[in-house]
Amino acid sequence: MTILFCQSARSEGLRLKAVEAFEAGQDEEALKYIQKSLKLDPENVKAKSEEFRLKAVEAFEKEKYEDALTYIQKSLELDPGGVKALLRSAMTKAALGDYLGAVEDKEEAQRIYRKLGHPEIADVLQSEVDTYRRLHLESK
Repeated sequence: MTILFCQSARSEGLRLKAVEAFEAGQDEEALKYIQKSLKLDPENVKAKSEEFRLKAVEAFEKEKYEDALTYIQKSLELDPGGVKALLRSAMTKAALGDYLGAVEDKEEAQRIYRKLGHPEIADVLQSEVDTYRRLHLESK
């Protein structure tokens, strides 16, 4: 039991290092940490979700938007409250011209940020929601 707990704790530590690496712009390093995390604990749902989110970022950067959206959807299936995945989903949907879908994702992210006690972040997202709404109306 102790060994499993240690493996799980180490796995989570590696997942957090992956998040830090990603935020520092080190995408490849982040993916390596995630893969190590999953080797230690294949059932780490947050790490699996993070892996799909990182793959989505990689696909998005290569302008493979359909692939990116598939990875994001898998990430959100594992972690429905994943705000970063919701924001990536909105970006991807907008790149595909699905502005209404982007609005829905941004608004869901706003709800989560407010629930978590970060209304200031939700407020910042409002201008993006307004932009996507305008683009949706213009595309009709």
